[in-house]
Amino acid sequence: MQVQVHADDSIQGGESLAQWAQEEINAKLARLKEYVVRVEVFLTGVDALKTTGGPGKRCVLETRATGRPPHRSECGSRKGQGGLQRSD
Repeated sequence: MQVQVHADDSIQGGESLAQWAQEEINAKLARLKEYVVRVEVFLTGVDALKTTGGPGKRCVLETRATGRPPHRSECGSRKGQGGLQRSD
């Protein structure tokens, strides 16, 4: 299973963040590794100043499994909120 991590310039962490994301995804999807071909992670900063008073983050996961169309999941967080909110 191939894991690719893409982060824009507003995301701090660099190579250590990419390595952590790869390790987490490989661990969580280990039982599906014969089916899942690739997972792409897109991390971006979101300017949420107008609605929340601070910057937010967005994570999009795109999973490709053998013989299936890609599946895309999105989650995000905003300053002042605990955790990530998920939308599929």
